[in-house]
Amino acid sequence: MDNLIETTIKRQILILETLYLNRTGIDLSELSILLSCSENTILRDIKYFNKNFEQKIFIKKDNKKKIYLISKSIKNIRFVAYSILNNSLNINITKTILLTPYKNIEYYASFMNTSVSSIYKSIKLINSALSDYQVKIESRSGIYFFIAKSEIILRKIFTIFWLEINLFNNDLIDPDNHTELMLYWKNRQKKSILNNKYAISYYLAFNFISSLRVKQKFYINNNIDKNEVTIEYINKSLFCSILDNHLINIPIFYKLSDFLKNEVFQKNCDFSELFYLIKIIYENKIFYQIPLYLFIDPTFFFHHQLSNNKFLYNHVTEIIKQIETIIKIDIADYYSAISYVLLVYYKKKLKIYKNKDKTIYIFSFLSEEHANFLKFQLENYFDTDLNFVITTYEQIPILNTNDVLITNSPLIERENTLIVSDYISELEFTNIKNKISLN
Repeated sequence: MDNLIETTIKRQILILETLYLNRTGIDLSELSILLSCSENTILRDIKYFNKNFEQKIFIKKDNKKKIYLISKSIKNIRFVAYSILNNSLNINITKTILLTPYKNIEYYASFMNTSVSSIYKSIKLINSALSDYQVKIESRSGIYFFIAKSEIILRKIFTIFWLEINLFNNDLIDPDNHTELMLYWKNRQKKSILNNKYAISYYLAFNFISSLRVKQKFYINNNIDKNEVTIEYINKSLFCSILDNHLINIPIFYKLSDFLKNEVFQKNCDFSELFYLIKIIYENKIFYQIPLYLFIDPTFFFHHQLSNNKFLYNHVTEIIKQIETIIKIDIADYYSAISYVLLVYYKKKLKIYKNKDKTIYIFSFLSEEHANFLKFQLENYFDTDLNFVITTYEQIPILNTNDVLITNSPLIERENTLIVSDYISELEFTNIKNKISLN
């Protein structure tokens, strides 16, 4: 749905993401080609950033026309990106008609301080962007409001919309009902919700949108149910699923449970939160096709940082691909979200971390300094609680038979010894991973 936002807004967000990805800077000419715009346009955007967000970020241009993003704070960069999103006229018209329906075109033009023709143009674009979900702005007797073939799909779409334009800030999403909902979940011991910041934000937003639509006389499945209680519907949607219907027998979820239990997590790990997430993703792909985000991937920066750690990135990607194979659904759009949940909520419970007390010995026949370099490579690659210890040639014979030794000396003959190059290669890292059974 990024076709809803104007070219300028889209370009400014891309500038931020591109500069973040290019930590050592990027040539102005290269950035111009990448974004298909003039250098002057980019310089104008940079001036706008530095003037309006100087407390959050600063973008610098050196004498060689190389552009640098000075602030590396992900929190600040995300704040700026979502703030820019709120400058979009189309976003604000969508928000205004959602919050204040049943007004004529002149009201919206006056409220937005723009022309009637601009409002008409935006409504046409908004309807085009929402057409895949059969949601649109309808006009009857000269007044405007949102309508949909499926009210639940409309609410799910605008839940994501509301999250994004409110920067995922719970205090902004539904301030009137925040405390009530938190108390509701706490009293019912819904720990999986209380421990998940994104889940709280999502259901606060869903509650806000649902309450709003009920006040506007729109009901789930278009049924005139004046007794619709949003909080009860949320509770039902949280812990009951279309997939739980006895008419829909999906044995793949038994297979998925076995895979997570036996291959991914350590013994006796409660992985219900991840299991539920995958179930929701599956249900969404089958029945709703609601995207994870509309404009900006909330886990974009996390996923990029993860990709810098090849070991963790490859391991997590391998897990997700196995999940994808089991449930037989393309979940490429959810890779970053699943990897986020795996590593943020379950990091120390993954089997990859089961050897946290294991010691791996390192010996270099070149020098102790070189052994320290090999240790540096290993610690940066694996990012686990493995204990890498440098040993001497004299100590090697007294190591336990089961102890793994990593060395660049081809002359050492003992079990559980891995010979590596003076600079460990990707293939050698893979061999080490397999040897120490991190899988």
